[in-house]
Amino acid sequence: MLRGLVQRGLSMNLYVELEYLIRSGQLTFADTRKEVLHAMARAAYTMWWTRQQEEKYEEHRTPLPWPSGPVNIDEYVPKRTPASARKWAEETLAEYEQKTGMPVELLYWYAENAEGKHEYLPTTDTFGWYLAMQAMGHGVSWFDGHPGFEPLESVDVDNDYYG
Repeated sequence: MLRGLVQRGLSMNLYVELEYLIRSGQLTFADTRKEVLHAMARAAYTMWWTRQQEEKYEEHRTPLPWPSGPVNIDEYVPKRTPASARKWAEETLAEYEQKTGMPVELLYWYAENAEGKHEYLPTTDTFGWYLAMQAMGHGVSWFDGHPGFEPLESVDVDNDYYG
């Protein structure tokens, strides 16, 4: 994986550093892909489900399933994420990887280690959530609370989820 990245423009110094971190066990990618995909699918489904509830309320004055005021909407969304959301997440992540030329594991490594101030602890969950929100055009992205980094800053993925 890493040698291919050097051929696509990754600096040799970064390659050597990454190779050392991986071989020494300080950097592992065991669950990164799975966790990012889960967070992306959950974000897509949560936004779609919320839209559905709001449309029912507007059309039929059906009560919303959550109280008014600030709430953690995820507490009200059905816990099972449908296969269609998981498929959407896989396709959307593949588009990010294709456009950046990097696997998600390396994109997340860059995100986590970008120079600058992180407003909150970077996790695979928040990374996946914000990749999904960015792709769906919700006006928020990873860079709202974290330092920017290339190549993700210059990538435009436009892929909404429709349930």
